[in-house]
Amino acid sequence: MSGPSEPTELALRALSYRDLSRSALAQRLAAAGAGDAAAILDRLAEAGLVDDRRLAETRAAALAGRGLGNAAIDARLEAEGIERADRLAALAAIEQEEIRARRLAREAGHRGHARVAGLLGRRGFSGEAIEAALAALDGPLGAELG
Repeated sequence: MSGPSEPTELALRALSYRDLSRSALAQRLAAAGAGDAAAILDRLAEAGLVDDRRLAETRAAALAGRGLGNAAIDARLEAEGIERADRLAALAAIEQEEIRARRLAREAGHRGHARVAGLLGRRGFSGEAIEAALAALDGPLGAELG
């Protein structure tokens, strides 16, 4: 198949597997030699098929659900080519990092504070979230929940 619809078909095929950011899709089109990638991307965005904000929010929620902190989520979204404003909006839309850190700390609390802190740090939680999670383990509710 050749002609003007070939790059559009390539983009649609790629999107049929998973959502892609505008940047990632532009890279695929450029690699395929599509000269009119911007116009194709504009049409796909107008049709609602390419939406970086929606993608960022969906991916951030999924990554948070897998136990990652905000720094790790932000890094993954950035690697997918999502702009900063969309990443920040997605991070603001998910459950607060401190709450997620406390939940993970409760689940792993029997391992000791140093190990819990290391676990949270490796998962991309901020120092403030780690401190709050460790403090919650020491508090009266932490003893009951841990």
